[in-house]
Amino acid sequence: MRSFQLQIADKLGIPILKDEEEEEENEQAVDKALSTKIHARLKNCKFLLVHNGDWNLVDLWRMGIPNMRSSLYSIILVSSPDARIYHQLVKVDDLSDEEIHNLLHEECLDICDHLSISSPSLHITPDVVMDCILYLLLFDIDINIKILVQYWYAEGFIGTPTMDLDAIFKCGQDLLEELQHRHMVELKNDEVLGNRRADVSTRRKKLDKMIYSGTIFPRKFKIVISSSDVFSILDLDDIDRISIWPVDLVLPSESPTNCTKLSTINTSWIRLKDIPEAFFQNMENVRVLSFMGNDITCLPSSIVHLRNNLKLLDLQDCSELKSLPLPYLRELGKLEVLDLSGTPLTDLPDNSFEGLQNLRLLNLSKCRNIVSLPPSLSCLLNLRTSFT
Repeated sequence: MRSFQLQIADKLGIPILKDEEEEEENEQAVDKALSTKIHARLKNCKFLLVHNGDWNLVDLWRMGIPNMRSSLYSIILVSSPDARIYHQLVKVDDLSDEEIHNLLHEECLDICDHLSISSPSLHITPDVVMDCILYLLLFDIDINIKILVQYWYAEGFIGTPTMDLDAIFKCGQDLLEELQHRHMVELKNDEVLGNRRADVSTRRKKLDKMIYSGTIFPRKFKIVISSSDVFSILDLDDIDRISIWPVDLVLPSESPTNCTKLSTINTSWIRLKDIPEAFFQNMENVRVLSFMGNDITCLPSSIVHLRNNLKLLDLQDCSELKSLPLPYLRELGKLEVLDLSGTPLTDLPDNSFEGLQNLRLLNLSKCRNIVSLPPSLSCLLNLRTSFT
């Protein structure tokens, strides 16, 4: 609590005396004088506090944070891996949609200023930071930081096709570390902890007004959280991103309609076995497609409908994928990131990578059955990173 109290004081511009900065032996201790200053600064303000600390409302009060209902409303949101803590601490009072948006936007602006990454060349703006934060809602399991940043890049949030990949990934990692510093995400062992560690259905109810209704944020999500929701996949009108979480789900044989805005499809680790042949027929604007950790043996021919926009195809750890999805793969000329790591690929035909002239990152790590690389690898003139 001590370090968090000092962070709050710093963000509020409260001068911290030398004796207040001194470390306490007990991290749970708070500085009462500093608590008084924080409370005086916030008691007549509307504010948004997002944290993932193991603290209850009394702890926050001890730190000087007003959290009782008054004529001025505030919001305290908890991003915690413990569902019980989430139930206990979430307090949402009646701020307007505009006030919520402005508070979050102001926080994102401060993130940009703090990191000094808001230059036009990096295309990092407060709106982009907000998009990056909301994108985390798609993942119910832990996701590797580098993989997440690749998704951000493919979505167009960070970097450009001419930027060095290392610089792009460093930018994304710095952003995640700043979010962790502000207690907005939790990082552990090079991973971002996913939503499966929290009560997802409760989170959806609590944050429905803010996110899923689309009344505040322009980005709209559909998250399928149970097998009974499967047919809702067919209704993607005005949806930007979809994440499918139920294990052993069978996708509908029909192709979803009204998918003109759909840019990300995430089906990680749900033991998916088959993809209907026409599934991608109406999804020409998809940029990120993840089948990570599934049991698919091939991709349907309708994937060629993604040829104009697909930038990232993630097939890592697809345990039954023994051959490349040829000839459809070579149709994906806009593809920049292809992850085949951990697959049991046994043979790479000579023309495996023909047509992929824009590919920048190819991951073939942990493909233990591959004994040689095909000549078509030399066609990848833009390839900057290859894990073999």
